[in-house]
Amino acid sequence: MSHYVIGLDLTDASSFTFTWAYRHLLSDGDTATIITVLPGWTEGTTKVSELTPEMSAAESLAQERANNLLLEMEKTEKRQIETYFRVVHADQDPRVALCNAAVNLKASTLVLGYDQKKSSHDFGAYCLDHCQVPVVVVRPTLL
Repeated sequence: MSHYVIGLDLTDASSFTFTWAYRHLLSDGDTATIITVLPGWTEGTTKVSELTPEMSAAESLAQERANNLLLEMEKTEKRQIETYFRVVHADQDPRVALCNAAVNLKASTLVLGYDQKKSSHDFGAYCLDHCQVPVVVVRPTLL
């Protein structure tokens, strides 16, 4: 049984990555933790009451997107996969935060998307070079 951490933001590339991982990587009995990294959490801030309205709205939007993708996959792919969703509010570089989350969760693999529309692909390159768990970067052929 493997534990995959899947980075999810609000891009189409990220949605494709989640769908690809669910269809091609995850198997019965695996665990998937979907993580969205949002900026704005300062060290020592631990209470939901300390979230700004913008942070709460972004967290809700990320949760809704993850739930919709998961429901869509569960309709078409009949597998027993334990799934979790986490939002990481980070005051550090989101690349570092995602890699740290994968390590802290003892993930077997970190799965990321590749956004062809962006001119810079620092996120995936950073994780490939620095993450302490194996990294899969999913590059869609068509979006």
